[in-house]
Amino acid sequence: MQYQRLTDDSSLIITESGESHLLTSSLDTNNNFSRIRKYLLILLVIQLIVCVILLIIDIRLVITGKDDNYGQAMRALGPIVFSFIYYGCGLTFIYRYNHVGIYTFTWLGFLQYILICGEIFLNIFNIKHPSHSTQSRIGFQISMTMIILLILQAVFMVITLKLAFKILHLIKIFKRDVLEQL
Repeated sequence: MQYQRLTDDSSLIITESGESHLLTSSLDTNNNFSRIRKYLLILLVIQLIVCVILLIIDIRLVITGKDDNYGQAMRALGPIVFSFIYYGCGLTFIYRYNHVGIYTFTWLGFLQYILICGEIFLNIFNIKHPSHSTQSRIGFQISMTMIILLILQAVFMVITLKLAFKILHLIKIFKRDVLEQL
């Protein structure tokens, strides 16, 4: 079964046999779905902004050479770029009502949440107390900023995952109701 939104108050359902049915109800007419979707889109935009900030900080550290370990700084760019692509795809899936995309986004998000928690713990254990040198204090401040941003990202991710699972549930209910109408 394929769902295609035509307007805000009508949808087209195409079954496996090729029959098409015009529905007067749509996911957009469900106030709960629209509200959750709006919150989810806002959270995804915020998380994209956090990813861009983390990417800028990490690139700046690599370019200016303030990071002690160049190889580690380059490896840190990978997860940040992956997060940027992940949230961009999630934004597209939520906006276009792609059920399989939302499902994949949600479960990959759960795995990414576990990795972010691990990264937070590793960063906390790797913090070095700043000495009297300016470079050491700058490194400490940057490390603390990164940890705070990662914690913020983890909190937003938990809320995002909860809302994405709610959207999946509402889509499932909508599809069941549609099948009952047919």
